[in-house]
Amino acid sequence: MPADPLAHLIAGWRRLHLCVAAPERAAGWDAVVLTASNPAQAALYRQELAALARRGRLPAATRALVVEDPQGRRIGSGGATLQVLRVLGATFGAAAATMRTLVIHAGGDSRRLPWASVAGKAFVPVPLLADPDDPPPSLVEHLLALAAALPARLPAGALVALSGDVIPLGGLAGLDWPIDDLAAVATAAPLAIAARHGVFAVDAGGACTALLQKADAATMAKAGAVTANGAALIDTGIWAAAGAAYRALLALAGAEADPVARILADGREVSLYEEVSGAAVPERAAWLAGRPLGSELASALAGRSLQVLVAPELRFLHLGTSAEYLDHLTRDWDGRRAGRVMAEAGPGIAPAAVLLASRAEAAAVGAGSVVAASDLGAGCVVGRRCVVFGVDGGAGFRLPDHHCLWQVPMDGGWTTAWCGVDDNPKDPLTTATFGNR
Repeated sequence: MPADPLAHLIAGWRRLHLCVAAPERAAGWDAVVLTASNPAQAALYRQELAALARRGRLPAATRALVVEDPQGRRIGSGGATLQVLRVLGATFGAAAATMRTLVIHAGGDSRRLPWASVAGKAFVPVPLLADPDDPPPSLVEHLLALAAALPARLPAGALVALSGDVIPLGGLAGLDWPIDDLAAVATAAPLAIAARHGVFAVDAGGACTALLQKADAATMAKAGAVTANGAALIDTGIWAAAGAAYRALLALAGAEADPVARILADGREVSLYEEVSGAAVPERAAWLAGRPLGSELASALAGRSLQVLVAPELRFLHLGTSAEYLDHLTRDWDGRRAGRVMAEAGPGIAPAAVLLASRAEAAAVGAGSVVAASDLGAGCVVGRRCVVFGVDGGAGFRLPDHHCLWQVPMDGGWTTAWCGVDDNPKDPLTTATFGNR
């Protein structure tokens, strides 16, 4: 791993600036697409992408699109990717076959990061490498930077998909991206960790021979998924289709018999990492036959393989929960994390608190807390390890330790909401907490 954990991110930002300023020297993506779960989220994402273009985060030639799940119904990451391909074909016609497209899957409900639902989890501020005088970069902006070098590594006609709640810190551009196949990026992990993830078994040429989901050590060993040093290759969620494989999926997505409509009629979601990837892994043929679009995917990708690209230096900033967000943002990151960005702070703000695009001259904020896009006046007291997002605190409030506070537009006005940092709305009611209780 590089001595500087942010080395690849720094290099990515340099490349992104070059793509914007001198596209003749560094070509960018032909299209950047965000997926959304419903029309309201899609409208918000379009505004956010337009703002990024104004701030110089997208080359002038890059088309920025938002593609929502049809009817506001969940169709899975694979279904959402097919919907993206269908829209690309309908929008760009024959040119779609040679486009290089980055897809960021950002259609989640943000249930475990509820305060982020205001802007969308993919647009939460992440002040790594931030300029104190500019708005803090969002998660999406860091993803654009990390992927900026990939178009030059891909053939004409390719799609790369990333998750909208993870920043992968690693050298993606240095991987051997395929010419005509599918690809999944993996990294080695101990078996105890691998048992909670998707796992690949690979042959000597790097092709996937077995796909496992949350398998125990014995199952991994039987499938040949345990490496020589006793680890396993886990799925990182970074996925690609290139050349012939890309064009095959583009043709399937654009067929007159709409495959996404078939997913909706079936009622089961289609995963990019199981059904679509599994169509290029012969070991998954029997399982795939019983899945939505299984036979169509298998036919489209016949003769293609799933290449597993191992990124040994890869590490992740997963921002899936409020606790994870605070853990990552209150680390110093060797001085690369800004603690004050476009902020007006007074003596009541703990040095270890992070203020982003906020005013808090007369407020008090405890250590380990993050305040973003807020205006906190006299009488506002924020405890330790808290998140405050989008709050106008003119009337004053006291937020206990380990809580989140945010404001959202609702019914023509504004509603203030709160929860505990460690609450998980996905927990069953019998064991769930609210306000950490």
